Amino acid sequence: MTSNMPESCLDEAIRRSGSDALAIYGEPFGRAIEAACREAMDRMPDILRGLARERQLLGDYALIRLLSPASAALSIYSDRLRLSGTIDKVVNIEGRLMPVIISASTPPESGIYSSDRVRLAAYAMLISERYGVDCGQGAVEYVTGWRLRRAEVRYEDKRRALYARNRVLEMDEGRMPEAIKGKWCARCGHHESCSVKASLLDSIFKKA
Repeated sequence: MTSNMPESCLDEAIRRSGSDALAIYGEPFGRAIEAACREAMDRMPDILRGLARERQLLGDYALIRLLSPASAALSIYSDRLRLSGTIDKVVNIEGRLMPVIISASTPPESGIYSSDRVRLAAYAMLISERYGVDCGQGAVEYVTGWRLRRAEVRYEDKRRALYARNRVLEMDEGRMPEAIKGKWCARCGHHESCSVKASLLDSIFKKA
């Protein structure tokens, strides 16, 4: 952002990331890491345009803070919430902590994906409990084409996160929740035997 040669800086950052990834994962993943670096190199113009766009929208200070984590790969578990997660980045914006998801997905036209909203809500609840703060915002860094999208953590997002937790807990206890049929069902190996029916209680709590 401050260099007169941004292409050279980004090239160096990609190469350094590839070297770091190889040190972490080892030679068995060498080809995959090389392919990822080549793809990143090919996307350099998109990344630079995306950074310039976000810099114009957010300003230098906010963008630098969002790119500079206070913590990285922060693992949090809550006995009370019965939630856990490893947050890609936690940033500090004017004294307020905010979770950031790093996503390889192509960003939507505007906002963030619904699944990312649920993840951010879960992370926000974990941060709020761990640090005793009100965590009401999050962000997603879509590295494909490069977009940085901030989002409010809504009450509805928190309800959906806890609803997903409850479904997992039910399965851990041997009780299968209501089956939700979708377009991917035909590819599932259990498609023919899946006959879970909704109960009245399930319908009531789903609406609550």
